[in-house]
Amino acid sequence: MQGTATHVGHAVGNVFDGANSYTAVGSYQNDWNFDQRAGAVTMNFDGAQYTGNTTLPDNAVRFTGSIQTNAGGGRAGTLNGALVGVRADRLPQGEVGQFSVLENAGNSSTYRATGTFAAENNKP
Repeated sequence: MQGTATHVGHAVGNVFDGANSYTAVGSYQNDWNFDQRAGAVTMNFDGAQYTGNTTLPDNAVRFTGSIQTNAGGGRAGTLNGALVGVRADRLPQGEVGQFSVLENAGNSSTYRATGTFAAENNKP
């Protein structure tokens, strides 16, 4: 794979915040540079904006990454996903995967979330 692509979609997950638990939704975007095998993620989820990076090993369709909140909040997490619609004659059609987020509050986290994301190439 060579070139660049922007995958745009959504994130949905279960949140545990202190004594409260609920489902939250948000947006997800990954700007890929397949020449460098790297992506730049932006995820807006449960009222917080997260940014981070993804890496794609050579000759692989599965990727990993990390995210953190931009302003305050002290939350960070991980991403695990896979490219979908991969063919030799075009860029991937999208990606799917899962994320997890924890609040960095010492040994006990008052906020945690796990969920899934799905996104498609905005220029198929």
